[in-house]
Amino acid sequence: MRRRNFDHLRHHLCRSGKDPQSRSRHGHGKPSLYTYFVLAHTSNVTDRKHGDAHTVTKNRKSLRGKEEGSVAVEAGLILPTLLLFVIGSIEAGRALWTYQTMLLAVEEAGRYAMVYGASPSLLTTASCPSGTVDLLDCTRARANTYLSNYGATGVNVTTSQDTSIPNLTITATYTFNFVTPLLLPFGPINLSSQVIVPTI
Repeated sequence: MRRRNFDHLRHHLCRSGKDPQSRSRHGHGKPSLYTYFVLAHTSNVTDRKHGDAHTVTKNRKSLRGKEEGSVAVEAGLILPTLLLFVIGSIEAGRALWTYQTMLLAVEEAGRYAMVYGASPSLLTTASCPSGTVDLLDCTRARANTYLSNYGATGVNVTTSQDTSIPNLTITATYTFNFVTPLLLPFGPINLSSQVIVPTI
């Protein structure tokens, strides 16, 4: 097949008045007929310098495999950092939400203590969330009710009163633990919120 294509090309060049050997007269080496490889419909690219033949499809597969390998290495380096950043942002948001809920709870309890501390006659079983009608117990129950309504469980609320000033201190504490094991070395975090209000 290749010989027939070569003879057909030579016959065509002779009819057109061109000598296929004329290219060697102007060159410095042996004549090379590149059209032979085109007409032969071969997929090999001949390396005339070393005499090797490399298949184009094999080269493409080899380059594609190298690119896929480099992508896998880059993903292995970037993905853990990206996951740590995303999960850390979520956990930081949870901690911030818990602290903000604690702060609002003690502030709500502080307002309750100021109203009923200044007017003890208004403190009754109907206005006190706890079973015992006492300013400290009612104030603590008020804070726990607020936390329960927002789903903040495990928060410890304490109240203390200084009769010499007089004022009342409400403190909320919580130990925040990270859910993700990747962030456990950075925890736990002790959250605390406190307000002091007058009771006169």
